[in-house]
Parts: sequence; C-alpha cells; structure tokens
Amino acid sequence: MLTAHLSIPYKGHEIVMTAESPDMPRSSVRSAGNSCVQEEECVLGDDKYRPSSRHQMVVKHGDAVLASRVLLASGGATGVHSRSAIVIGDTCFAAVGPFVCALKLPTLELLWHALADAATCFGIYDAPGYESIISHGELEIARLNYLGQVLWSAGGRDIFTEGFELHEHYAEAIDFDGTKYRFELETGQASIITT
Repeated sequence: MLTAHLSIPYKGHEIVMTAESPDMPRSSVRSAGNSCVQEEECVLGDDKYRPSSRHQMVVKHGDAVLASRVLLASGGATGVHSRSAIVIGDTCFAAVGPFVCALKLPTLELLWHALADAATCFGIYDAPGYESIISHGELEIARLNYLGQVLWSAGGRDIFTEGFELHEHYAEAIDFDGTKYRFELETGQASIITT
C-alpha cells in the first residue's frame, strides 16, 4: 500500500521517494557491515527488529527507472513528506525511521547511515554554511556533517512536535508543552526562548 511520495528533480532526472507499508513481504536481507546484501533492499540499523518504516527510492528519467532501492528501519515510524529527503550535489540524504542516510546519485548506492534520534526523525534540512544536515527528531535536534558523523545532538523537556525552523546560525524547535528552544548550529548549545 503506497501512502505518500516526494519528487525531487536531479540533473534532468527525477528522484521519487515513496512510503510503503512496512508489512510488505521482505526479501532475505541482512545488515552485515551496514551494507546492502541485495541491490534493491537495505536495512538501516539492526535487522533483528521488525521494520516500522519502509521507503522506496527510485531514480527515473521519464518513464525509465535508472535505479531503485528500498530502505527499511525499525524505531519510530516515518512517513514521506517535503522534509523527508534533500539533494546536495550528487548525494541524496533521506530520513527513514530514526536514521539519516546518504545515497549516491544516480545509482542510489548507500554511502552511510547514522542514528539521528532515539525515536524518529521528522525531517532533515541543509545547513550549507556549516556543511551539515540538521535533523529534526522527536526527542533530539542533531547536526550531522555530510559524511554522516553526528557532531552534536540535544534534547529538551518534551518531544519536538509543535514546530521547527532552521535559520542561518541556529535552529528553533517547539516541544509538546509549547516551550521554544534555540539550538546554536556551531555547538548545539540549547537555550529556552521566552516571549
């Protein structure tokens, strides 16, 4: 069952990310060494847990499919929306479950994946001035460099479900209680914004 998709233009091609039911039958897949055993399916993290998120990535040129990959992750489930993936140069960064991953374009080869949140990643943002990806997670806001290293991660008093904005040098997130936090992009230092 397909639920949502995102389309991103890339050098005359189209990258399509689609949320699929995690209950779809899986091929025999192992995460051995954080790599893909089969070309079309990758497990992010530990494959002993039942996946809660299943996202298909496709690179198309017109109606022709140039590459296809399915990304599976356990943890908090994610859907697909406008902040689920971004393209920077020849790399597609995607949020799947609690992970952020990088896929080489146009082949969709998995370059790396990193745990960005203890629960789930709501969306990702490019911070080009810091050569980083900012992850808006349920429990944590995190900064990862383009090579997948988590540079910092910071939480608040409650889950970050009420809003997120990225600015040039800081990010702001609002938790379930309505508390607004500011995270400095360089250090991850958090402060509460009072109005």
